[in-house]
Amino acid sequence: MFFKPDEIIQQYITTSVSKTKMSSIKIIAKSILAGLMIGMGAACSSVAAHTITNVGIARLIAGIVFPVGLMMVILMGAELFTGDCLMSSAVARRSISFFQMVRVLSLVFAGNYIGSFILSILIFL
Repeated sequence: MFFKPDEIIQQYITTSVSKTKMSSIKIIAKSILAGLMIGMGAACSSVAAHTITNVGIARLIAGIVFPVGLMMVILMGAELFTGDCLMSSAVARRSISFFQMVRVLSLVFAGNYIGSFILSILIFL
């Protein structure tokens, strides 16, 4: 079953409205989780391609491994800043206000940063 572009946008607008009603703690927790998972994808991608001498094969392996982090984010329902930027479509259709979008995006950005920072400390240790 395929969705029409307008149906996809409407679904994302509905999701954006529900995100604005979410508590700040829940948004930050879900975004920290996303920062950890996308960071794990990046770290595993670097490790997988580290010792491969053929540049083309190394990039191929890195490109295959990195999306696993993104898949984890999607499957776990975590909040990643890049995906949440689509909330602008809800602002354009006046379903949410600009300030509601900025609140969510600020919390998600901060949470993603915290999650990636925690992962970098764990990798360092």
